[in-house]
Amino acid sequence: MESVGVQESSSQNPDVANKGDKETKFVYPDSFYPKFLNEIKDQDVVLFFKYYISGVEINESLLDSFTSFIINEENSPLVEQILHSNLLKHYPTSKSNRIQVLKRIIARLSFQSIFNDTLFEALSNAIITKNDGGYSYRSFIDMKKGGVIVVRKMDALVTFGTTGMTCWRASAVLAEYISRFCDFDDKNLLELGAGCGLSGIAAAKYHNVKNLYFTDRSEQVLEQLNENIRINFPEESRNITIQKLDWDHFNEEELLVSPDIILGADLLYNENSFPGLCSALKKLLTKHDSYAIFAHNIRNRCTLETFFDVELARHNLKPKRICQALLPKDEKGIDFF
Repeated sequence: MESVGVQESSSQNPDVANKGDKETKFVYPDSFYPKFLNEIKDQDVVLFFKYYISGVEINESLLDSFTSFIINEENSPLVEQILHSNLLKHYPTSKSNRIQVLKRIIARLSFQSIFNDTLFEALSNAIITKNDGGYSYRSFIDMKKGGVIVVRKMDALVTFGTTGMTCWRASAVLAEYISRFCDFDDKNLLELGAGCGLSGIAAAKYHNVKNLYFTDRSEQVLEQLNENIRINFPEESRNITIQKLDWDHFNEEELLVSPDIILGADLLYNENSFPGLCSALKKLLTKHDSYAIFAHNIRNRCTLETFFDVELARHNLKPKRICQALLPKDEKGIDFF
């Protein structure tokens, strides 16, 4: 196994960005929290915005609601604030996703012979946006806490031979579960196969965790985790470590912490990985009250049954130590946070 250590993104202070000879203060996502959402009475419009900036597929009903909102609020600054929010300017979602959504709205308005300059400007901006190395951002708003989490991810589903460079839906569901229902204060957390790190970031942002360890086996994923930590947390407030961990080849003595809680999002899709994953869980769940929380997309129930009924038993792991956060199927998707 390769040596274990904290990954550093650069020698520069992550709270400071250099532009030429000028030094500018880095602005964290919470500074761009869209306060204007509190002025919108139609919750479908609020949901549209939350899905739009988080890159979630938007259904026809939400598109209809936002189209009606544009018509009824033609002279309201709210339309421009939604389509040209500072959050979206600083952390743009996938170019193709924005273009597709905006074209669908324009088509609805055109059918009624309505043309909105703000909408066309938003489409123009999306079209001329450069593809920043295949990266884009997803932003997740917690309206109750007034917070924002932003993660950078690759637009391609598989990059550098791994699926960990994109942000999967189950990680957003786990982040929501963590925000709403968990108490992680003064706990040591470890996320397996952390990918973009959304679930762990939610844990660190909305709970007073003792320590948080992000783990993955891909060097590229670890670098991206570094960037997402830099985006969301000031350096002086971090109690976060990024650590390389391969389920199949690691010694628990090399770990920097004995975790109280293990997090895992969308790890249960390949049966070939189950023996290594369960072996890792066996080594990590050493405390009498330690447990793991997994969120997973239900692609194949037989695959899940293999994990819960066969592999866990084979490794003498009791299913009660694993909390399943099953991903519900609903027409509007998941209301993040």
